[in-house]
Amino acid sequence: MKKTVILLVSAIFSLLIASEIDKYLNYSNQLLNYQFELKGFNTITAPFEPEVKIVNGKQVKNVKTLVKTIKVDLLSVFEKRAYVLIKEYLGDQLVKKYKKWIKVGDKIGSCKVTAVAFDKIVLKCKNKKLIKTLYKKIPNIKEKQ
Repeated sequence: MKKTVILLVSAIFSLLIASEIDKYLNYSNQLLNYQFELKGFNTITAPFEPEVKIVNGKQVKNVKTLVKTIKVDLLSVFEKRAYVLIKEYLGDQLVKKYKKWIKVGDKIGSCKVTAVAFDKIVLKCKNKKLIKTLYKKIPNIKEKQ
């Protein structure tokens, strides 16, 4: 008799615990499978496609312009000429990548090469001056081997 009572009590207790565990498992399943409500789809726009708005019954396109940037890395210098790696980006996407020998007076994008030294080149842009150096280490930082 005692064994059957203990068995019944343990079965009821395990059913109560199982129902609580089932609630927890359902909740964690919703979190893991990302079952949440998404709102505001009408305000999301594609980043590189032109927006079309209707103003006074006419369609007006707002064309978003992508900025073209050029990054220059100095690879070597030899007899007043410099060998550089030029990377052209449209927005944040790499469009073109090439290497080129340059000398004083050459243009890279909108910048002009004003000086070529033993370990650096100087580029003069519209309102700033860029100096690209060769083998310049940052102090207090060890290189990984």
